[in-house]
Amino acid sequence: MRTNRAPPSPSTVCAAPNPSPPAYEGVTFRDPLDLSETPAYQRTMLGALLGLLFIRVTQLFLDNNEEVSLSAFEGANAKKVLLILLVMTLHSFSEGVGIGVSFGGEGGKTLGIFISASLAVHNIPEGLGE
Repeated sequence: MRTNRAPPSPSTVCAAPNPSPPAYEGVTFRDPLDLSETPAYQRTMLGALLGLLFIRVTQLFLDNNEEVSLSAFEGANAKKVLLILLVMTLHSFSEGVGIGVSFGGEGGKTLGIFISASLAVHNIPEGLGE
């Protein structure tokens, strides 16, 4: 059985073959420019475990220090303020790293501006929620 297919476009015919196997959309662990000796999945798992460790250490610190005070806040309110302050600081730091890295590649300026604008729009609802 034959299907009616359009002939391939010149850009498809001239395109270089993709040496990596198909990946799920948005998820790829093979990057020819990645020069790290540690596989990407191990780095991803390490990052996730470090994040969980940070959350656990912070929780233990706040549970073991009942008399936390921060400015005019004391007790449970001071714990909440401190936790929000830490989380927002780390969140903003990671966004800053993302913006900095986006300016560094092949499409540096264009990608950097796009990522900066995306994060600016992303931060509008965050700011309204506080």
